[in-house]
Amino acid sequence: MINEKIALNYPDIKSRKKMFPRIYLSILLFVLGRGFQAASKSVKDIKNEIFELPENFSFSLNIDLTGLSVSFIKVKYFFKFLGMNKKVLVDKSDVVINFRNINSAMKVFTFSISSALAYAQNGLSVKGGLPETLAVLRILNLVEYYLLPGFIVKRVLKRYPSQNWFVKIFLRILIYVRLIIGV
Repeated sequence: MINEKIALNYPDIKSRKKMFPRIYLSILLFVLGRGFQAASKSVKDIKNEIFELPENFSFSLNIDLTGLSVSFIKVKYFFKFLGMNKKVLVDKSDVVINFRNINSAMKVFTFSISSALAYAQNGLSVKGGLPETLAVLRILNLVEYYLLPGFIVKRVLKRYPSQNWFVKIFLRILIYVRLIIGV
């Protein structure tokens, strides 16, 4: 009886919300969404990958337990950024890349580990057809190649695409301008 009174006097300890990772991931997913759309309109290799995908193909990146997500749909020969945190779009997507928790998403999006290593460590799961999923991951690698500086890309990507320096810089500038404008 006395132990019960003592136990009832102590408040429940609640875990702190991980505010910094949530804010960082929401900003990064927004930039990634706009960058994905801009790169798919600018880079020939990405357009070729998109051409092989079925019409009205859609995919989403989702982080479980946080509600953070970003969705895309194929429109003609590029991807259109549909928005963020829309559960209905994630449920209807053809391919969903789903991070198991915020920690595994942070490891991938702080570029500590690659998405392939996160998959091997059971940090993310994929729902959808294998050819479409691999095409999305190849496109994601190309988008990272154009959005990120070289010293980060060399650590994350297995294959670093060889390209003319002038073309690479021109495409990066074009992608960044489209990313900022939202076209």
